[in-house]
Amino acid sequence: MSNVDCITHVGLPAFLDAQPMLARASRSLARAQRSLAARSSSNAAQHRERRLVNLSPEAMYQVVADVAAYEHFVPWCHSSRVISRGPDESSIEAELSVSFGPYRESYVSKVSLRPCKSIRAVSKDTALFRELESLWSFAPAGPGRGCWVTLKLNFEFNSAAYQTASLLFRDEVAGKMVDAFELRCAEIERANAAAAGAAS
Repeated sequence: MSNVDCITHVGLPAFLDAQPMLARASRSLARAQRSLAARSSSNAAQHRERRLVNLSPEAMYQVVADVAAYEHFVPWCHSSRVISRGPDESSIEAELSVSFGPYRESYVSKVSLRPCKSIRAVSKDTALFRELESLWSFAPAGPGRGCWVTLKLNFEFNSAAYQTASLLFRDEVAGKMVDAFELRCAEIERANAAAAGAAS
Protein backbone atom coordinates (compact mmCIF):
# COMPACT_ATOMS: atom_id res chain seq x y z
CA MET A 1 0.00 0.00 0.00
CA SER A 2 1.27 3.44 -0.87
CA ASN A 3 2.17 5.99 1.79
CA VAL A 4 0.29 9.06 0.75
CA ASP A 5 -1.43 12.35 1.33
CA CYS A 6 -3.86 13.09 4.08
CA ILE A 7 -7.57 13.09 3.43
CA THR A 8 -8.13 16.34 5.16
CA HIS A 9 -6.93 18.02 2.01
CA VAL A 10 -9.74 16.40 0.11
CA GLY A 11 -12.44 17.37 2.55
CA LEU A 12 -11.82 21.04 3.23
CA PRO A 13 -12.93 22.44 -0.15
CA ALA A 14 -16.37 20.93 0.55
CA PHE A 15 -16.96 23.83 2.92
CA LEU A 16 -17.82 25.80 -0.21
CA ASP A 17 -20.67 23.42 -1.08
CA ALA A 18 -22.79 24.51 1.87
CA GLN A 19 -26.25 24.21 0.32
CA PRO A 20 -27.28 20.98 2.13
CA MET A 21 -26.16 22.42 5.44
CA LEU A 22 -27.85 25.82 5.40
CA ALA A 23 -30.56 24.68 7.81
CA ARG A 24 -27.89 24.49 10.52
CA ALA A 25 -26.19 27.78 9.63
CA SER A 26 -28.19 30.02 11.97
CA ARG A 27 -27.27 28.12 15.13
CA SER A 28 -23.67 27.72 13.91
CA LEU A 29 -23.17 31.43 13.24
CA ALA A 30 -22.67 32.43 16.87
CA ARG A 31 -20.03 29.71 17.30
CA ALA A 32 -18.25 30.86 14.14
CA GLN A 33 -18.21 34.45 15.35
CA ARG A 34 -16.66 33.37 18.64
CA SER A 35 -14.05 31.38 16.75
CA LEU A 36 -13.24 34.36 14.54
CA ALA A 37 -12.76 36.57 17.56
CA ALA A 38 -10.34 34.06 19.07
CA ARG A 39 -8.26 33.50 15.94
CA SER A 40 -4.57 34.35 16.05
CA SER A 41 -2.87 37.05 13.99
CA SER A 42 -2.05 34.41 11.33
CA ASN A 43 -5.80 34.22 10.52
CA ALA A 44 -5.55 30.43 10.28
CA ALA A 45 -8.45 28.40 11.68
CA GLN A 46 -7.88 25.22 13.68
CA HIS A 47 -9.86 22.08 14.39
CA ARG A 48 -9.17 18.88 16.35
CA GLU A 49 -11.10 15.61 16.12
CA ARG A 50 -10.31 12.64 18.37
CA ARG A 51 -12.06 9.29 18.18
CA LEU A 52 -11.74 5.78 19.63
CA VAL A 53 -12.15 3.20 16.83
CA ASN A 54 -12.30 -0.57 17.02
CA LEU A 55 -9.35 -0.99 14.64
CA SER A 56 -5.59 -1.27 15.02
CA PRO A 57 -3.27 1.74 14.52
CA GLU A 58 -1.59 -0.18 11.70
CA ALA A 59 -4.87 -0.73 9.85
CA MET A 60 -5.97 2.91 10.15
CA TYR A 61 -2.55 4.17 9.07
CA GLN A 62 -2.53 2.01 5.94
CA VAL A 63 -5.95 3.25 4.83
CA VAL A 64 -5.07 6.93 5.34
CA ALA A 65 -1.82 6.26 3.47
CA ASP A 66 -3.42 4.69 0.39
CA VAL A 67 -3.90 7.69 -1.90
CA ALA A 68 -4.67 5.58 -4.99
CA ALA A 69 -7.95 4.44 -3.43
CA TYR A 70 -9.22 7.88 -2.38
CA GLU A 71 -11.36 8.38 -5.48
CA HIS A 72 -13.29 5.22 -4.59
CA PHE A 73 -14.46 6.21 -1.12
CA VAL A 74 -13.49 9.75 -0.12
CA PRO A 75 -16.25 12.38 -0.47
CA TRP A 76 -15.50 15.11 -3.04
CA CYS A 77 -12.29 13.43 -4.27
CA HIS A 78 -11.97 13.41 -8.06
CA SER A 79 -8.42 12.06 -8.48
CA SER A 80 -5.15 11.69 -6.61
CA ARG A 81 -1.61 10.59 -7.34
CA VAL A 82 1.85 10.44 -5.84
CA ILE A 83 4.27 12.72 -7.69
CA SER A 84 7.52 11.81 -5.97
CA ARG A 85 8.92 9.85 -3.03
CA GLY A 86 11.84 10.50 -0.71
CA PRO A 87 14.71 7.99 -0.77
CA ASP A 88 13.61 6.37 2.48
CA GLU A 89 9.83 6.68 1.79
CA SER A 90 9.44 8.92 4.85
CA SER A 91 8.37 11.85 2.68
CA ILE A 92 6.39 12.23 -0.53
CA GLU A 93 4.65 14.80 -2.68
CA ALA A 94 1.07 14.05 -3.75
CA GLU A 95 -1.41 15.85 -6.00
CA LEU A 96 -5.12 15.83 -5.24
CA SER A 97 -8.06 17.05 -7.33
CA VAL A 98 -11.38 17.70 -5.65
CA SER A 99 -14.76 18.62 -7.10
CA PHE A 100 -17.53 20.59 -5.40
CA GLY A 101 -20.46 21.62 -7.56
CA PRO A 102 -19.11 23.21 -10.76
CA TYR A 103 -15.69 23.86 -9.21
CA ARG A 104 -12.53 21.78 -9.28
CA GLU A 105 -9.31 22.43 -7.38
CA SER A 106 -5.95 20.66 -7.67
CA TYR A 107 -2.97 21.18 -5.39
CA VAL A 108 0.23 19.53 -4.22
CA SER A 109 0.91 18.47 -0.64
CA LYS A 110 4.26 17.73 0.98
CA VAL A 111 3.78 14.75 3.26
CA SER A 112 5.84 13.46 6.18
CA LEU A 113 5.23 9.85 7.22
CA ARG A 114 5.89 8.00 10.46
CA PRO A 115 4.65 4.45 9.78
CA CYS A 116 1.72 3.43 11.98
CA LYS A 117 2.13 6.61 14.07
CA SER A 118 1.31 9.74 12.05
CA ILE A 119 0.84 11.39 8.63
CA ARG A 120 1.38 15.12 8.23
CA ALA A 121 0.52 16.99 5.01
CA VAL A 122 1.25 20.65 4.23
CA SER A 123 0.18 22.81 1.26
CA LYS A 124 0.85 26.53 0.88
CA ASP A 125 -0.20 29.26 -1.55
CA THR A 126 -2.59 27.21 -3.67
CA ALA A 127 -5.39 28.76 -5.71
CA LEU A 128 -7.85 28.10 -2.88
CA PHE A 129 -5.73 28.04 0.30
CA ARG A 130 -3.11 30.33 1.70
CA GLU A 131 -2.23 27.57 4.16
CA LEU A 132 -3.46 24.01 4.66
CA GLU A 133 -1.93 21.62 7.18
CA SER A 134 -3.27 18.37 8.54
CA LEU A 135 -1.95 15.82 10.99
CA TRP A 136 -3.33 12.32 11.54
CA SER A 137 -2.00 10.39 14.52
CA PHE A 138 -2.71 6.83 15.63
CA ALA A 139 -2.17 5.41 19.13
CA PRO A 140 -3.08 2.06 20.73
CA ALA A 141 -5.95 2.32 23.21
CA GLY A 142 -4.99 -0.86 25.09
CA PRO A 143 -5.30 -4.63 24.52
CA GLY A 144 -8.48 -5.39 22.61
CA ARG A 145 -9.65 -1.75 22.70
CA GLY A 146 -8.69 -0.57 19.22
CA CYS A 147 -6.89 2.76 18.80
CA TRP A 148 -7.23 6.49 19.25
CA VAL A 149 -7.35 8.42 15.97
CA THR A 150 -6.65 12.15 16.15
CA LEU A 151 -7.04 14.58 13.27
CA LYS A 152 -5.71 18.14 13.61
CA LEU A 153 -6.42 20.77 10.96
CA ASN A 154 -4.88 24.18 10.40
CA PHE A 155 -6.14 26.10 7.38
CA GLU A 156 -6.63 29.54 5.86
CA PHE A 157 -8.54 30.28 2.66
CA ASN A 158 -7.36 33.00 0.31
CA SER A 159 -10.92 34.36 0.39
CA ALA A 160 -12.09 35.92 3.66
CA ALA A 161 -15.68 34.95 2.78
CA TYR A 162 -14.72 31.28 2.36
CA GLN A 163 -12.76 31.39 5.60
CA THR A 164 -15.79 32.64 7.52
CA ALA A 165 -18.10 30.09 5.88
CA SER A 166 -15.69 27.25 6.66
CA LEU A 167 -16.04 27.89 10.39
CA LEU A 168 -19.74 27.06 10.14
CA PHE A 169 -19.21 23.55 8.78
CA ARG A 170 -15.67 22.43 9.67
CA ASP A 171 -16.78 20.09 12.49
CA GLU A 172 -19.27 18.26 10.27
CA VAL A 173 -16.88 17.93 7.32
CA ALA A 174 -13.99 16.68 9.48
CA GLY A 175 -16.31 14.13 11.09
CA LYS A 176 -17.39 12.83 7.67
CA MET A 177 -13.74 12.43 6.67
CA VAL A 178 -12.93 10.32 9.72
CA ASP A 179 -16.13 8.30 9.12
CA ALA A 180 -15.08 7.55 5.54
CA PHE A 181 -11.67 6.22 6.58
CA GLU A 182 -13.05 4.18 9.44
CA LEU A 183 -15.64 2.56 7.15
CA ARG A 184 -13.03 1.87 4.45
CA CYS A 185 -10.73 0.23 6.98
CA ALA A 186 -13.52 -2.01 8.29
CA GLU A 187 -14.43 -3.06 4.73
CA ILE A 188 -10.83 -4.01 3.95
CA GLU A 189 -10.49 -6.03 7.14
CA ARG A 190 -13.71 -7.93 6.37
CA ALA A 191 -12.52 -8.66 2.83
CA ASN A 192 -9.14 -9.89 4.11
CA ALA A 193 -10.84 -12.15 6.68
CA ALA A 194 -13.13 -13.60 4.02
CA ALA A 195 -10.18 -14.25 1.69
CA ALA A 196 -8.23 -15.95 4.48
CA GLY A 197 -11.23 -18.14 5.30
CA ALA A 198 -11.68 -19.15 1.66
CA ALA A 199 -8.00 -20.06 1.36
CA SER A 200 -7.96 -22.27 4.48
